[in-house]
Amino acid sequence: MTFDFQSYLASIRTTYAKWWEYYTLTDATGKQRQAREDSPFFDFGLMVQTVKREERDRPTEEKVERFSVLDGLRKYADQQVLLVGRPGSGKSTALARLMLEEATDQQARIPVLVELRYWQGSIEQLIRDSLIRHDMPAEQVEAALKNALILFDGVNELPSEEARSQLSAFRRNHPKLPMIFTTRDLSIGGDLGIEKKLEMQPLSEDQMREFVRSYLPDQADQMLRQLKDRLREFGQTPLLLWMLCSLFQQTGTIPENLGLVFREFTQGYEQYLKEDVQIESDKAWWKPVLQQLAWVMMQGEKPTEFRVAIGFEEAVGAIGQFLDQKVPYAEDFARKCLRDLQKHHLIQMGTNQEELEFRHQLIQEYYVAECLLKQLPALSDDEIQQNYLNYLNKTEPLALMLALVQDEALAIRVVRLALEVDRVLGARLAGEVKLEFQKETVGFIETLEVPNWLKIRLLGRTRSEILIPRLFKLLKNSDDEIRENAAYILGKIGAEVAIPELLKRLKDDDYLVRKSVAFALGEIGTESAIPGLLKLLQDKDWRVRESAVSALGEISIEAAIPELFKLLEDNNPDVRESAVSALGEIGTEAAIPELLKLLEDNDDSVRSNAASALGKIGAEAAVPKLLQLLKNDNLKVRSTAASVLGKIAASAAIPGLLKLLQDSDWGVRSNAASALGKIGAEAAIPGLLKLLQDDNFRVRAYAAVALGEIGTEAATLRLLQLLKEDNNLEVSRTVASVLGKIGTEAVIPELLKLLEYDDWVARSSAVSVLGKIGTEAVIPELLKLLEDNDYYARSNVASALGEIGTEAVIPELLKLLQDKDHKVLQSVATALGEIGTEAAIPGLLELLQSENHGVPRRAAYALGKIGTKAIIPELLKLLEEDYYIVREDIAFILSNIAKRHPDHIAPYLPHLLTLIPTQSGGDTYGVILAIQKSCKFYNYEIYQAHLEAQKHDRQTPQNSDLSSPKINQFPNVTEVKIFENVDRYYETPPKDPPS
Repeated sequence: MTFDFQSYLASIRTTYAKWWEYYTLTDATGKQRQAREDSPFFDFGLMVQTVKREERDRPTEEKVERFSVLDGLRKYADQQVLLVGRPGSGKSTALARLMLEEATDQQARIPVLVELRYWQGSIEQLIRDSLIRHDMPAEQVEAALKNALILFDGVNELPSEEARSQLSAFRRNHPKLPMIFTTRDLSIGGDLGIEKKLEMQPLSEDQMREFVRSYLPDQADQMLRQLKDRLREFGQTPLLLWMLCSLFQQTGTIPENLGLVFREFTQGYEQYLKEDVQIESDKAWWKPVLQQLAWVMMQGEKPTEFRVAIGFEEAVGAIGQFLDQKVPYAEDFARKCLRDLQKHHLIQMGTNQEELEFRHQLIQEYYVAECLLKQLPALSDDEIQQNYLNYLNKTEPLALMLALVQDEALAIRVVRLALEVDRVLGARLAGEVKLEFQKETVGFIETLEVPNWLKIRLLGRTRSEILIPRLFKLLKNSDDEIRENAAYILGKIGAEVAIPELLKRLKDDDYLVRKSVAFALGEIGTESAIPGLLKLLQDKDWRVRESAVSALGEISIEAAIPELFKLLEDNNPDVRESAVSALGEIGTEAAIPELLKLLEDNDDSVRSNAASALGKIGAEAAVPKLLQLLKNDNLKVRSTAASVLGKIAASAAIPGLLKLLQDSDWGVRSNAASALGKIGAEAAIPGLLKLLQDDNFRVRAYAAVALGEIGTEAATLRLLQLLKEDNNLEVSRTVASVLGKIGTEAVIPELLKLLEYDDWVARSSAVSVLGKIGTEAVIPELLKLLEDNDYYARSNVASALGEIGTEAVIPELLKLLQDKDHKVLQSVATALGEIGTEAAIPGLLELLQSENHGVPRRAAYALGKIGTKAIIPELLKLLEEDYYIVREDIAFILSNIAKRHPDHIAPYLPHLLTLIPTQSGGDTYGVILAIQKSCKFYNYEIYQAHLEAQKHDRQTPQNSDLSSPKINQFPNVTEVKIFENVDRYYETPPKDPPS
């Protein structure tokens, strides 16, 4: 049965036709609006870049790629991708735009936007509701999901651990369903185990200035002069920049800090409401009601949880209780007040039309900050630490609140208490207080008795401009390390005023200082940093040049391009190479003509980097020139051009690449084969099959990989024949890997025959393929090879059994623990980890004692995958090892355990803190941060004290007068006044709310 989804798609097109309005908070009803445009007045051109996986999580070097946000999402949606970004950075806007474009493209998948803040018990029901809300008939839902692209917005907004577990299970159970997830912060909600992550990039200085000039054509210069180097601080996300412009349009001034930006902006919503607008309630109560609403919503089922949506009736009840005895008919007044606020202020009814939400989470956090500011003076130290400072979900409201605190003693008290909770938290908050208080608060950080490496990080975390004069002096210190650290901290502070002093260190004798200067200039990220970074591209040390390339990529300012073009003509190939890399990082199509010229450069690395840069930019405009270069007399130029065409994946290149399969040079043939594989051209299959007989083993390997990428079963039998006949180890390994990816069980009988070959290469390769196909039927035959004379065969058998993943093979694998070859032991460790059962733990613990460093590392990694409570003490012992590579691995494994089993590892936080001053400190620091992110609190002991206090409160009888209400009826009475323990009584409601 076929279904017509046009009514659903039409609803999506209507809903998201003005996707650009998601950048801003929509105007309140009743205000004089400007005419709505049918197209966005400004497109930021938001960018994302891939997030590198942890070092031990990736087998090969992984390059960071930059895309426009929609291109990045489309590229990786099929393998499931997580979009990470700061609040207001445009994540939801990107999804809205993607919804519209997918619904407009008749060939596209069916887009489904699922707003996770509305979870009420079932992820599947949330998806169904999203479809039905847009006119999808219930009987069509299942059919629609088979061709759906699901966009899950707000992983960080899920209200509980149960909700996160459900979403994670849904993702795992539907591995082939394209999904995009967004989250505000990996520390809130985690990454759900999603490998591919894209990170929203902050707006560049050029983008910010261009937006200001578009929004405020008559006031732009005045606003930019007032902002100076605070533009990056206030304007890195579209939402904050829009708020700032809107505020400047009204007041002509820039507030001192972010807290005041929110305060003045929200006040403006009330002040500029037209006088003739009819309201049901009293405007004087709006601010306290919004504060109370935000406060109630920030209280989740657990102190670590929070909500960003609340049922309307629940909100009425909460506000009614807050207004009780302050206004007559409190609940009725609450209902009217909430209705008014929906129409004229900063809350709205959610898309499910059942729950209220703030127009942005940042606004909700601001009102929590205002609410907390009122309570703060009356709170005890224990209450501040246990109820607020210790929880990650309260950190942002606390930071906003501290910017509003006028009492120096109070601000200092909070920072002192924060440092007792966690030093990183304390350092962050030390830099959030008013500038005139920071001499004292930042001074606390400077006097901490902690290792120097940690103090540097903490000072950088403050981002306090109070440090700048002292850091300038330290840049001239005779100690190399002090100069290096001073530059690093200046980068973290990010003030443009530091650039002249940093530029003076461009010729520092120590390369680490110059590298730190490059980092700092990139962090500051303004156009004035470019000249210094361009000089560093000519540095004699490759590490400095690499840092400068990265910094230019971070800034991504096209103003650097003309100067980079000049460097492309430098006599030093290292300088040309660095300039090319920088152009690739900036990622502009304006660089294509110059990069194409460099494909004919005499230096291999320059050509290679030019090819890489063109691949990153991915512009099909380069294809005609690349096709010409396929005919170049220089074989290296032909080879490089073929490689780039593969990266761009241009189908127009197929005829030219097919010709290159017969090129006289093996490198050209290899690259042509590789490119055809990446393009996925089935027309190339006959030519690639011929290459499987090429005299050069590398060409045969490349051809095999290309056939695997095209993914046709037609090539399977020929590859299987190659596996039998080719004696080259590299070719056999490659073919085995390709057959494993194709994964057809039809080849199993032939593979089983190969297990009896005398040739150990053939036996080992067959074992490898059987493991990748992963059927349990082959286990008996594989077990026979566990006693093979060749260690490589035994190692492959262990790996194959691990990939098949059944517990039945564990006893046989445990027998291999006595094997004398360390490669076999490494494979056994990996296999036991893949099977992931607690029955493997004793054997893996035994492998931790091996003298070969590679074996304990693999064993520890496997134990980390199993992740039970019992193994944590053993891993912690290894964290104190002398050998730093083992420590790094253990830290990585413990961090992964923290993500999956936070409750198991949290009790070890106090012990880990004792390791900070030791040689393990740097590795331990990362583990502590991972545990805190997963547990959502900073200090385990304070958390336990809070739980105990809550338990005591529940057990202690309360002397409350709020007993069950008595209902009295007086049918013939016109006025009734009842007084029972009344503190205040009002004949009429007050005009202003109590302060």
